[in-house]
Amino acid sequence: MLQQNGNKMNEANQQIEQEHIIMERAIAARSLRECNNDFNQRLKEILAGDHKNKNPLSIGLPSPCLLDCGFPNVQIEITVRKLTEKMNQPNHPFSILSVLHMPECVGKPIAVFQSVGKVNSKVILTEMVDGVGVNLIVAIELGKTFNKKTVNDIRSVYPKDNIGDIVKWIREYDLMEYCDKEKALDWIGKQQSIPAEVTKLVEGFTNVYKSK
Repeated sequence: MLQQNGNKMNEANQQIEQEHIIMERAIAARSLRECNNDFNQRLKEILAGDHKNKNPLSIGLPSPCLLDCGFPNVQIEITVRKLTEKMNQPNHPFSILSVLHMPECVGKPIAVFQSVGKVNSKVILTEMVDGVGVNLIVAIELGKTFNKKTVNDIRSVYPKDNIGDIVKWIREYDLMEYCDKEKALDWIGKQQSIPAEVTKLVEGFTNVYKSK
């Protein structure tokens, strides 16, 4: 009888824990949608020439998969100046329309990589694309402090047309820390000259955050 009661208590505790996880994910998803809407509204203001709001654009808190990759649980931000500068860079220009829904695209990425040259930085391959369909990369410095405020600071956004670099990140440097397999395999299918070995590495990748 005691063992039976203990089993029932364990089952009840597991059920409570599962419900708590589901609730946390629902709150996170709602927060991401709200942040996405606010971000898109700021972009519309910038596009309309309204520059009264000088505050950085918020991408929101890191999603669970980003936290799994070592992101500190502080806001992800990009300054208006940095975004404008990156949109107008001569070698990799892109339209402001390309970064609509950035919070969702960063929070639900194709893949996350450790930066090649910077220990405290991550590089995110997103579903955002430029005018010719090249996916945008977002480079983020983790836990940077400005005026006593610590944020995950977006240092760069650009279309990644050199697919060879991403192949090296996966195959040679082993820098991939997370991937959404479905999105990653779809991205690979749209590229030219991706080695079959890379496809196999993505298919066999085990450090995958499984969202519900």
